[in-house]
Amino acid sequence: TFLAAVAALAIYMTFFSLGAGPGTWLVASEVFSLGVRARAMSLATCANRGLAALVSATFLTLRSLLGNAGFLLLFSGMCLVNAAFMYALVPETKGRTLEDMLRYFQTITGDLEHVATGSPRASADGDGDKVELSPSESARSLDAPPAE
Repeated sequence: TFLAAVAALAIYMTFFSLGAGPGTWLVASEVFSLGVRARAMSLATCANRGLAALVSATFLTLRSLLGNAGFLLLFSGMCLVNAAFMYALVPETKGRTLEDMLRYFQTITGDLEHVATGSPRASADGDGDKVELSPSESARSLDAPPAE
C-alpha cells in the first residue's frame, strides 16, 4: 500500500504539472494587457496563494466531516466545475496577438467605445499612447479563426 500511495502521488504530480498547475499562470498571462499585467498578476497570485492557504487550513476539518471519499468527491466536483468553466468561457488564444485578445475582451464586456476609437485603454503597449485602428481592424470579428 505504501508503494501504491507513492505511485498515486507521482501520477498526480505529473498530471497536475502538465495541466492545471501551469495552466493557471498561462491563462492569466495571456488575458491581461501589458498596461495592467503586473497589477493583475499580483492580484491573481494573491488570490491563488490565499485559496491555497484556505484549502490547507480546512483540509483536516473537511476530511473529518466528509470522510475520505466525500472529501475527494468534493474536490473532484470542483475540478469538473473548473473544467466546464474553462471549456465554456476561456477563449482559445493560439495564433492571436495580445491586441486581438484585448479587443476581444473589450467587445464581450461591452467596452466597444475603446475598441472602435483606439483610445489608450485599447493600447497593449502599456505606455498609454493612443492606438489607431483601421476600420477593418475595429470591425473585424474575433470569433473568426486567426489569420495564418
